[in-house]
Amino acid sequence: MPDPVLGIGVSGLLASQQQMATTAHNVSNVNTPGYSRQSAELVTAEPDFKGYGYQGRGTQVETISRSYSRFLTQQVQSNTAGNEAAQEYERMAVQLDNVLANPSTGMVPALERFTGSLQDLSTDPTSESARQVVLASADGLAERFNGLDVRLEELQDQVNITVKDGARELNALTSSLTQLNEEIASRPGGPFSKPPNDLLDKRDEIVRQISELVDVTTLVQSDGTFNVYMTNGQALVLGTYASTINTVPGEVYPGTIRLVVEDNYGNSVDISDTVRGGKLSGAMAFQSEMLTPAEFALDAMAYNLANAYNAVQTSGYDLDGNQAARSPIFYIGSGQMGAAKRISLSMTDPRALAVATEPAPGNNKNVLAMIEIKDQKMFDGGKADVNVFYETLVADVGGKTREAQIDRDAKQTLLRQAIESRETLAGVNLDEEAANLLRFQQAYAATAQVISASDQAFQELLQAVRR
Repeated sequence: MPDPVLGIGVSGLLASQQQMATTAHNVSNVNTPGYSRQSAELVTAEPDFKGYGYQGRGTQVETISRSYSRFLTQQVQSNTAGNEAAQEYERMAVQLDNVLANPSTGMVPALERFTGSLQDLSTDPTSESARQVVLASADGLAERFNGLDVRLEELQDQVNITVKDGARELNALTSSLTQLNEEIASRPGGPFSKPPNDLLDKRDEIVRQISELVDVTTLVQSDGTFNVYMTNGQALVLGTYASTINTVPGEVYPGTIRLVVEDNYGNSVDISDTVRGGKLSGAMAFQSEMLTPAEFALDAMAYNLANAYNAVQTSGYDLDGNQAARSPIFYIGSGQMGAAKRISLSMTDPRALAVATEPAPGNNKNVLAMIEIKDQKMFDGGKADVNVFYETLVADVGGKTREAQIDRDAKQTLLRQAIESRETLAGVNLDEEAANLLRFQQAYAATAQVISASDQAFQELLQAVRR
């Protein structure tokens, strides 16, 4: 008959050994992203029935559990999505605000210089040097439109890079998630009774990384796999199947980009306007709410101003008394879209400026009409002149930028609080682990004494038999 003391001692030795191993695993993963602290859960072993009652048989490890809260984990994921969206939106909004409001890059100084040169010419209509200054300032105005358009295109390029790279990263993450789903479902012991903790942590971390790109919700299936859905209800992962995120050119404005989800059957769904959270949402929202409207506004300014100045110019007479019907100041092309990119100075001869309304020396009525263009309400449905229109644009961008900065700070605070709450429950505390390690080591040593005592008793029994 086996010695029950020895069996009990061995069970305690193995249990303490597993507890120390689990503690060592915690310490080793203290800096592993997404790791949840694990514990070896002990229960009493099934007792043996004796005539006098049930005899205990020591202890055993029932399972290795992880300190986990689905609610806190989802809070981190959700706030990660909100924070990344706010960060991306604010980062780009600040750049746009700097471009439009900066005196060295904005439209106001160039418009003022051009208007000032026209006013100087009106006082001396026959001066060729004053006419040359007008052409130079007109060229500067066109170049300012071109320069602003280039800066806005650079911002659009940033949006496109962010969205394209994010889509590729999202596809890689959802593919990894399907593989983890398959591995978790196939693990012996089941995903719930004997959970593969490290794999579950790894899967949660992948979902958190997905949340950096787009906000998602998860649904646990009976086999332990995750279904992952965007907040608009679009499925990204269904068990071991993942949808594909792609980008396509936008149709509203050249250079813009759109997000689509494609399934295995080739069906595509445009999610650009419904995606929420994450860098993709921040970039797409900036494009639709700030960048594209700014591009439309800039094109409208270039197109309407150029046509207005050209209309007055071609209705007047130049310095040589010729009617200037075929001598526009600006080249603008056809159509408003892209006008800021196309606008350029088309006149090279200062004498061709139509300052007069009739071929008479000293007549300056046509240049006076050009000066009045800046005060004409040709924008916003006839409600605003060019200065008010541009100032409204700058104010709108500035206001949204300030709102974005406030939102960014708030989202950072929420994310920090969510992470702290999760770490309080699931994070590894090295001081606590050190105390546990000492406690388990002492239990191991004490159990070893039990085994030693059992062995000593057995040896004494053998000695007695030999006598």
